[in-house]
Amino acid sequence: MQEVIGQSMLLSRHKLQPFLNEGFNYKDRRTNAGKSTADPDELGRRKQVYIRFRHRVEKYRRKLEAVLKDKDVFKIEELLTEINTMDDDSELHHHLRLEIIKAQLCMQAYYRWRQEMRDFTSQNAKDVLRHIMEKQKRKEEEKKQ
Repeated sequence: MQEVIGQSMLLSRHKLQPFLNEGFNYKDRRTNAGKSTADPDELGRRKQVYIRFRHRVEKYRRKLEAVLKDKDVFKIEELLTEINTMDDDSELHHHLRLEIIKAQLCMQAYYRWRQEMRDFTSQNAKDVLRHIMEKQKRKEEEKKQ
């Protein structure tokens, strides 16, 4: 499972590569361009496409937040795989990058916890077995005496 997390993080890093050198656009330093002379119909179509895109982003953001609340690792993996394997997801990936990172950290913490529990359980089993063996030895020694 560790390699699944590694592959997911590597794929995310690869998809976010085009946005690494964008920097920050502070609101107080933004320059406003003049009025657009573009075709109003074209602007309307662009606006509709943008609105549909924003709805998609919000839909996936809500899905990611819901599965992160439930901490259901398998649903998180499915959703990340779905986002990473979309055709036109570079922009979507860019807008969801914080949620994706949170999901990957949640998965990593879950698998680390599971490994710790496995180690703890195996150590407890060894301790219990050793304790039982010591009890049996004591009983055998008492019978011999």
